[in-house]
Amino acid sequence: MTLIGTCNIDNLPPACPLSPQNNSYLSGTIPSQLGRLTDLEGLSLSFNRISGTIPSQLGELTNLKSLSLRDNYLISGTLPTQLGKLTSISTRMMLNGNKISGTLSPWLAPVR
Repeated sequence: MTLIGTCNIDNLPPACPLSPQNNSYLSGTIPSQLGRLTDLEGLSLSFNRISGTIPSQLGELTNLKSLSLRDNYLISGTLPTQLGKLTSISTRMMLNGNKISGTLSPWLAPVR
């Protein structure tokens, strides 16, 4: 990814400050290293030019209360089953405006 806050993407601490939402200039794939940010409570990478698939490592972000990857239009593939571990999501999970395919898994039922 072109920019991830102020942290080195190869050496992310668990509580790295991130605010790369609505920038419209982030491009590339979602780094699997984001799964190391285990204290993160919200992640929004919406309204950018992110491509590729959603990494299964995002399932390690078990403290997430909200996840928004909407309106990138380039994110594709199926949702990783590991996202089912995101049981703390209470606010929202926004994935619309992408090219996600496949059937929705039962783990999505509790997500509002």
